[in-house]
Amino acid sequence: MKTALKFRIRPLPLRSAALQLISILFFAFAQFLTDASEGEVKLSKREKAQKVIELTKIHQIYVDTLLSTLEQTQMSKDDKALVRKIADPEKLRDAFLPVYLDFYSEEELDAMILFYSSDAGASIISKSQDLAEKLRAISIEWQNLLNAELREGKNAKEIPAN
Repeated sequence: MKTALKFRIRPLPLRSAALQLISILFFAFAQFLTDASEGEVKLSKREKAQKVIELTKIHQIYVDTLLSTLEQTQMSKDDKALVRKIADPEKLRDAFLPVYLDFYSEEELDAMILFYSSDAGASIISKSQDLAEKLRAISIEWQNLLNAELREGKNAKEIPAN
């Protein structure tokens, strides 16, 4: 909660004016520290959404996942090289931004910034790329099983746990 500081400044001798200025600066700094300790994030909603995207590195994870699956495609070497060249995570980040602005309120963005800035949040982010790759591999295996069973006309089986 913000509290407004109100001072009535009267003309005083130079020495008293200097002390009064120091007092004003001290109380203003103390108010700043109080606001900062309350976890307030003083950014626009757009800046908050950008910060969440940057903290989670979701744009980079998508590009990395795309590039890791690229080797399994039947594209020509030249086309693969072109995809690697034009798969710009910064452009993807810019494309993600309006989605974040539409889906999340400022309060939700604030909460995400606080969480992803914490040790637990940073740990989750650091595991995201590996998680995405493992989930992708399981999805491919599952899809292959479904395709095989469809060809055989059987019901789908469970995927063995890895």
